[in-house]
Amino acid sequence: SKTPGITISSNAPAFGVCEGSAVTFTVTSINSSYVYSNYQFYNGSTLIQSRSSNVLVTTALQPANSIYAVATSNSCQDISNTLSLNVIPKQKIFVTSNVTQDSICRGVPVTYTLSPTSYQRFRFFNNVSLMQDSTLNTITVSTLSNPNRIFGQAEDINGCLSEFSDTISKFIY
Repeated sequence: SKTPGITISSNAPAFGVCEGSAVTFTVTSINSSYVYSNYQFYNGSTLIQSRSSNVLVTTALQPANSIYAVATSNSCQDISNTLSLNVIPKQKIFVTSNVTQDSICRGVPVTYTLSPTSYQRFRFFNNVSLMQDSTLNTITVSTLSNPNRIFGQAEDINGCLSEFSDTISKFIY
């Protein structure tokens, strides 16, 4: 005889998910008293998890995903509905400087700019230290010392982060 049906749901927001963000998928039995011994989660035809847990947490979603589950009890199987989430890929951003020389005197102000400007927030780092986190896509620094590596990251209106930019380093005399 046919076992009770299952459904799969996720905690993803309506706009989709940011590439690299954790998404939780949960399989629920239509008959809540029915117990399954194994849950296999698939992305298309690729098995991504097989265990006794009805929950899958993944950070590996890419565009064109197609997630569903197969639940097993004894020798009976149920197949869930399929979820295809919109994955917003990480975008490249770029850092530039108003000073083209690789070496500058101590105290010379340098303005760094992150682009494109379509993001909501911009973060500037020197080495691993956060220097600025704001809506401004520029920062002016006159206190650089050696060694320095200026780079940035941006955040869009949905909270999705860009890739880190390339770096700019200046030798300070």
